[in-house]
Amino acid sequence: MSLLYLVRHGQASFFEENYDRLSPLGETQARRLGEFFAAQHLKFDAVYSGPAERQKRTAAIVAETMAAAGPPCPAPTIIDGLNEHGGDKLLSKPHMHRVLEKYPELGVLEQAFRQAREPEDVQRSFQKLFEAAVLLWTRGEISPPGMELWDEFHSRARRAFDSIISHSERGKTTLAVSSVGPISVAVQMALGTSIPVSLDLGWRLRNASVTTFLYTPGRFNLDSFNSLAHLADPDEITYR
Repeated sequence: MSLLYLVRHGQASFFEENYDRLSPLGETQARRLGEFFAAQHLKFDAVYSGPAERQKRTAAIVAETMAAAGPPCPAPTIIDGLNEHGGDKLLSKPHMHRVLEKYPELGVLEQAFRQAREPEDVQRSFQKLFEAAVLLWTRGEISPPGMELWDEFHSRARRAFDSIISHSERGKTTLAVSSVGPISVAVQMALGTSIPVSLDLGWRLRNASVTTFLYTPGRFNLDSFNSLAHLADPDEITYR
């Protein structure tokens, strides 16, 4: 069987002007992962990344760190389908105003987010509101202008993973760097779970975590989920 290592990007710059950039900690997380892979004597036959800067930078650091410690690692190939959905549009003020008119029950979550001041409270309240909004999006009940529909996102993520695992060689080892949304789709492909269950699993994914899949033509099985064996320091483990 072949093995796919599916990695969530390192910590990005949450709530900064340019979110799509690894934080210093995110760069450290990616380097730790590369060192761990090298210590395990892993050799990747192919490396893929989504087109977002945080995804590409994570893949580049892992590949460079591995190459510095041993045999060369393939340069990442960009696959657009591995990109995250545009979920940030769900919480934009003009769109959220319309959502609250239709779903006033979200008002408590929205108010808690807007009033949060401490970093932990901001992240916690953001996540609760974001999860509720994403679930409505998957049901087709809300659709911000300029954001792809759930079905469109789901289809392009599936196509991306199908393209990665479609080769006929056996025993191939592949690395792909993506984000929570596409990784949740991959988990759903392997387990056949419902969309809400897949989303709940996806919300557990930490930055720079490793989820692995075993596959052959016609089979795609989850082997491990959300591994952080490369992050021994608890202070280096983050959700966002």
